[in-house]
Amino acid sequence: MEDNNGQPLSLGSGFVLRGDLVATNYHVIKGASAGHVRLVGAKITMPIQGVVAKDAYLDLAILKVSGLQAAALKLASAESCSRG
Repeated sequence: MEDNNGQPLSLGSGFVLRGDLVATNYHVIKGASAGHVRLVGAKITMPIQGVVAKDAYLDLAILKVSGLQAAALKLASAESCSRG
């Protein structure tokens, strides 16, 4: 992430939800004016087009990323995670 002057502001990780949507932590994008995404092992970066959703309390942000075409992370259902 970058500030208004294009200077580095923060760095974080995330995962692909679907198509061009990435989930990350809100604290990673807080105060940033621009940013980009790079997939693990890739050399190119893709610009973040915008913030689709954010929740500071839950520390969650959903980003739209231009040009991203990646497989989504498969999430477990609540039932498969329950203890029994």
